[in-house]
Amino acid sequence: MNAFERVIAQELAPYLGSVGFLRHGQTWNRRMDGVVQVISVQRSMTNTELDSRFTVNIGVTPDTRPTKARVAEHECQARQRIGFLRPERQDH
Repeated sequence: MNAFERVIAQELAPYLGSVGFLRHGQTWNRRMDGVVQVISVQRSMTNTELDSRFTVNIGVTPDTRPTKARVAEHECQARQRIGFLRPERQDH
């Protein structure tokens, strides 16, 4: 398991599951109060076995699909890279 997969498997996936998100690959969905919340992890193309970089994309969209339907982050009405929500407005 490389560094990226280890962080996802040991840290992010368990936490998101504990707060109600369902995983579909590197994307998680949670339905609440008429919306679908989406978190998607995007890995860097330059990752190596020992050095991994990634960003988190988040989105929200009205819950108009069947209950089991997966929603991708790029399908959301409102979406943003998490780094651009920080005061510096850039990935960290």
